[in-house]
Amino acid sequence: MKEELSLPINEKCKIAIIGLGYVGLPLAIEFSKNSNCLITGKKLERKVIGFDINKKRIDGLRNFYDYTNQFSKKELKDLKNIEFTLEEELLKEADIFIITVPTPIDEFNIPDLTALKEASTLVGKTLSKKTNKFKPIVIYESTVFPGATQDVCIPLLSKSSDLKLNEDYFCGYSPERINPGDNKHKLKDIKKITSGSNQETSILIDNLYGSIIEAGTHICRSIKIAETAKVIENTQRDLNIAFPDTISGTIIPSTFPQTLLWERPLILAASDEKIRSSAKGPSKSALFIFSEAQSDNFLAVKVVGMLSIRFSLADKNAIFGFSIPIL
Repeated sequence: MKEELSLPINEKCKIAIIGLGYVGLPLAIEFSKNSNCLITGKKLERKVIGFDINKKRIDGLRNFYDYTNQFSKKELKDLKNIEFTLEEELLKEADIFIITVPTPIDEFNIPDLTALKEASTLVGKTLSKKTNKFKPIVIYESTVFPGATQDVCIPLLSKSSDLKLNEDYFCGYSPERINPGDNKHKLKDIKKITSGSNQETSILIDNLYGSIIEAGTHICRSIKIAETAKVIENTQRDLNIAFPDTISGTIIPSTFPQTLLWERPLILAASDEKIRSSAKGPSKSALFIFSEAQSDNFLAVKVVGMLSIRFSLADKNAIFGFSIPIL
């Protein structure tokens, strides 16, 4: 008779972070701190495995060096309850796997899911080797199109592990929301969106993140909704950069015979300091406008009647454009 396994215990689980870039490293470190749970107040007793296939990255972290400059040498030296490794064998000790690998776009604007597929296969093989008493949970944080977790990742997990979703293992999606270069809004300061492959898993995943995220969490009804939320957020951010960039390059240099005063916040979400204070973005000129907008959020321009502007996002990761009329 097959032994009935339980889900991991939130306060005492072992977490493996797959991918230690600007998303994975802060997550691994925050989970390793083992302060009191923000939900229950109980003492956290977790262990963390920080895994990356890049030997140079692992060697650097072991020597207290972070090339992303998010953590100082002292901060890395003071870490406890975390092990940085590129040894796949150590992953079988984990109860929860969080995949944070990059998902860029190729030269043809097609999502490159190579790293995501390789990570899914790796974790799937690991699931079949696990010997502890908990049913594993695999959580994805990488930015993907809606449906990717269900249609691309889960089939690879099941195939490489020979296990069944929601019977032998569970899955979830909680999109990363790190804003590179923004030192004001860190991981714990940004509300976390969570989801799971069934209701019980959704609650466990939400509590997992809720134990460390001071800004709180929000459970989505499905993984696909959580994926869509991430796409919407990225679209808003890109538009907030592309819009003023287009204005600076199209309208400002022009002179028209008719004058119409058009006042509009240069940044669509003018109160969103997270976006405004970004140190990185698709365009340097957009960043220049951002700094101008902090002192003056309005722009007077001269236009003739109705002007139609074609917006194209300068970021190589953006794959769309559109036209809107400006009155």
